[in-house]
Amino acid sequence: MRRYGKYKIPEELDSYIGKTYLVDGRPKHSKEYFWRLEFDAYLGELGIKYASGIVTARLAAVNAGLGRTGKNNFFYTKEHGSWVFIETWVIDSEMEYDMPMRSLNYPDGCNKCIDSCPTGAMNMPLSMNRGKCIAQLTNGLNSQTEGLRAEMGTWIWV
Repeated sequence: MRRYGKYKIPEELDSYIGKTYLVDGRPKHSKEYFWRLEFDAYLGELGIKYASGIVTARLAAVNAGLGRTGKNNFFYTKEHGSWVFIETWVIDSEMEYDMPMRSLNYPDGCNKCIDSCPTGAMNMPLSMNRGKCIAQLTNGLNSQTEGLRAEMGTWIWV
């Protein structure tokens, strides 16, 4: 897991462009991408066979005690909120756990994400209407945004 919201977003862009667009660590030119390659090589040097990205990352992170999920199904840490990327590896070796597994969930009575969702995509706990989600609607060409443009405002996900 790594934080990605630590970069300073220019104030004039902060309300218009999603943070992941400006600081995404997945492209091949990013330092985070090279860190992942180094970790893969390290596992190989240890003789560990692995597969990456084949388990539900948020659930694995919650079960590892790294944070909790919210009613919006996002993953949150105490230190960085939801501004984290989670990557997973399944390995063929048994490991010693450094802490007991625990499950954390959203705080009782908290509905901030549901109440603040501009398009109403999050309309009840642990549920989301992908057809109204700004990230879904603005990822590539999508004609479904026509009736939601006023609610979306200037927010896009790219």
